[in-house]
Amino acid sequence: MQSTTVFRRFVSAGLSLTLTVLFSTCSTKEAAPEPAGPVKDFFTQLIQIVEQNSINRKKIDWVDYKAKVWAKVGSAKKVPETELAMILAMALLKDNHSGIIFDNQRGLYGGIGCQPLPALSPFMFAEPNIGYVKVEGFNGSGQEAINFAQNIQNDIARQDDKNLIGWIVDLRRNLGGNMYPMIAGLGPIIGEGLCGYFYDADDKPTATFSYKNGAAWLGEQPLTTAAKPYKLINNNPRVAVLLGGSTASSGEATAIAFIGRPNTRLFGAVSCGLTTGNTQYNLPFYGYRLNLFTVNMGDRTGKIYGKEIMPDELVTDDQAIAKAVKWLSQ
Repeated sequence: MQSTTVFRRFVSAGLSLTLTVLFSTCSTKEAAPEPAGPVKDFFTQLIQIVEQNSINRKKIDWVDYKAKVWAKVGSAKKVPETELAMILAMALLKDNHSGIIFDNQRGLYGGIGCQPLPALSPFMFAEPNIGYVKVEGFNGSGQEAINFAQNIQNDIARQDDKNLIGWIVDLRRNLGGNMYPMIAGLGPIIGEGLCGYFYDADDKPTATFSYKNGAAWLGEQPLTTAAKPYKLINNNPRVAVLLGGSTASSGEATAIAFIGRPNTRLFGAVSCGLTTGNTQYNLPFYGYRLNLFTVNMGDRTGKIYGKEIMPDELVTDDQAIAKAVKWLSQ
């Protein structure tokens, strides 16, 4: 999911190390060697950020967390030598989503991941009175995001007809990325107005996301706007949303945008469970950046997630479209 805020904090803090000296008649036990200065500073800052900002910060035993991470760091001399410690630091957050990105290319994650994408097989939707839109993962921004949103709206406009009885929105292959182009693209079907909320560790709403005037908004800021917004011929149609175990992160945010909408039903499998929002923090060494999950998503009704989405009707992947068509045709 795209970051909402980037903080640049460069903190240099000493690590307080308590030495227990064991006296005997002939020997003294020495303390374990500390990591090198840059490594020590890197993990001091990393731990400070996650302790202050992780969505799970109130559920974590931080004394135990720090002990395990520092033990994994050991006496490393260089930051790249500590990537296993970085992975452990992410895993111990227990959000299955946070990660450390290196030079925008490699990610170090501690989560268990999602189900593999379903097989991509030839498919032709052949229901003349039902619209079908598939939205897969997308990570772009800027003009690329505008084009992505406009292409979805163009697909909707191409299929729209006064005789349509409803729409199928297929998110089964959506692994996430940037939620706002997805919502902007699907806006004509979602409809104008509030789509959902972000909540902090105290379950207090911190921001909203919505679709208005051809744009997907974060609070009062439009983040992606379709170049030529389209409006459906028939307002407020029936909509069947398809989910799967690979529907994750921004894909789940897009599904949440439909939950609580009238005339809407979700079909398929339980989603991956990455319904959290992130903040990015630049770390001071070697091009590493922390992608930390700091808020949970909630739907327009006020239900808070932070876990998987349960569809209204659990069905196998090969039955999802047929079940959706049957419901739309009722």
